[in-house]
Amino acid sequence: MLIESYANVGCIGVSGLLFDGFPSPDSFMWSTMIRCYAATQLYQESISLYHAMQYHHQLTSFVFSPVLKACSGLHSVAMGRKVHGRIIKSGFEPDVVLGTSLLHMYGDVGCLEDARFLFDEMPVRDVVSWSSLISSYIHCGDIDKGLEVFSRMVLEKVKIDFVVLMKVAEACAGSGYLKQLKSVHGYFISSSWTHTDTNRRKMENCLMLMYGKCSDFDAAEKLFKGLSEKDVISWTCMISCYNKRSCYREALEAFIQMRGSGIALNSVTTVAVLHSCTQLECLKEGRSIHGFMIKRRIDSDMDYIVPALLNMCASFKELRLCQNVFETTQEKTVVSWNSVIAAYAQNGSSKIALEFFVQMRKEGFFPDSFTLSSTLPACGHISDLCAGAQIHGYIFQAGFQLSDFVQNSLLDMYCKCGSTDTAYNIFTELEVKDIVAWNVMISGFARNDKSAEAIVLYGQIHLKGLQADHVTFLTAIQACSDLGSLTKGRWIHHKVIISGVATNTYLDTALINMYAKCGDLGMARRVFDNLQEKSVVSGVQSFLHTEHMGKLKTPSCSSLEW
Repeated sequence: MLIESYANVGCIGVSGLLFDGFPSPDSFMWSTMIRCYAATQLYQESISLYHAMQYHHQLTSFVFSPVLKACSGLHSVAMGRKVHGRIIKSGFEPDVVLGTSLLHMYGDVGCLEDARFLFDEMPVRDVVSWSSLISSYIHCGDIDKGLEVFSRMVLEKVKIDFVVLMKVAEACAGSGYLKQLKSVHGYFISSSWTHTDTNRRKMENCLMLMYGKCSDFDAAEKLFKGLSEKDVISWTCMISCYNKRSCYREALEAFIQMRGSGIALNSVTTVAVLHSCTQLECLKEGRSIHGFMIKRRIDSDMDYIVPALLNMCASFKELRLCQNVFETTQEKTVVSWNSVIAAYAQNGSSKIALEFFVQMRKEGFFPDSFTLSSTLPACGHISDLCAGAQIHGYIFQAGFQLSDFVQNSLLDMYCKCGSTDTAYNIFTELEVKDIVAWNVMISGFARNDKSAEAIVLYGQIHLKGLQADHVTFLTAIQACSDLGSLTKGRWIHHKVIISGVATNTYLDTALINMYAKCGDLGMARRVFDNLQEKSVVSGVQSFLHTEHMGKLKTPSCSSLEW
């Protein structure tokens, strides 16, 4: 039929015009048009046509499956129940296809009890019915129930296809169920003769990747080495497993073996091996891979590969190479702009990072949260309040829903630019303040000679019942040191002890510095004597010894300030 033919090639509008052109379309044409709308994700149009059909023709059983699919797409429980009611009212006995469509709809909208009831009441179930129920449980996060249904499927000797096996394997790995994953693997081995070579390879690759997710790298490697035929996905899965295990040398060697076997790499392989080169600090190998890409003109999915290349260049501080990679990229995307901006910002070239940001806007690209997470720190790094305020204005005008990280970057930028009043105004307006936001604001006050305000803000953390971390304590102690407030310093030290926060070199040094500056050399000495690692603060020991001998008249530890 022409209506369906046009829909199949993406011309759903033409299909609609053809349908509307018929003076009296029959029930088959109505059903076809409803199915075409549902298949092209025009769910509302599918539902509307279903309602209209009821006034012109008696509904047939064929119309309900696409309508139920539309209900799933719209996530409409109410509409789905109405359609189910209409099926019952019309006297249709749900066959396995219609029953599975109902089951799938209830599962998609989260009504698992209804889905399970339908499943249990089905006189005949096929593999699609079983798969739908398993998928419903997995989709809603009830992995245990999904595995229970899978086990029942095995016990009832239902022929399980590789699609169901892959879903169950992915669910096991996602929940860290290694034992269950091995059971799925065992079943696959016992039934592998029933699968085609292509499907068997897909399942083996899936299992390898899932073992990697469960951190059972030995099982993944054993499976990989036992493969009779390895394709690019097999090699990529193994390289990814090596990377996750931090075995970057093995990952690079696997890549070399892959190339030696004549298998062409894809974008996923390229990104994985570039990550290996970055971690190994193998610039030469990374450049070779880049050269190979240029030579073979691997330009598909470059928006996926370019960020990995730029990240590698940035890690090696090869900013010229970074710029060359970026400028020779034919089709730039927001992701590639973000990567080059981040590369310069992270390597201290904040001014150039901001120049790239300006150029990005001139070329019509719209910054996202990742862009802002690099440009705002760049403004703070060079204390460019004007540029920071302009970016803030852009955020406001664009109506960004800011992540916690970007909000905190905005606070930090204003603090580093010396505008603590603006930062504090933003801080007070935040609906949700995580501990990082509190730390940024306390540190901002302390850095801008407002140590008293920093200590007051620190006190509010405890009043609000929040849990301070080692960064909070560090900045608050440094503020006490700057103020010379021994009372507040002792109070914060007490909070450190009762909080159970693990101290580190910086926090211990700050405590010693604070007590020494405030004149309590005895307590400074006690903190020092309790240190497990004293070599990193040997200057403090020298200071304390000199002060004890009376060679210094005024306590001072400024050279030890963190």
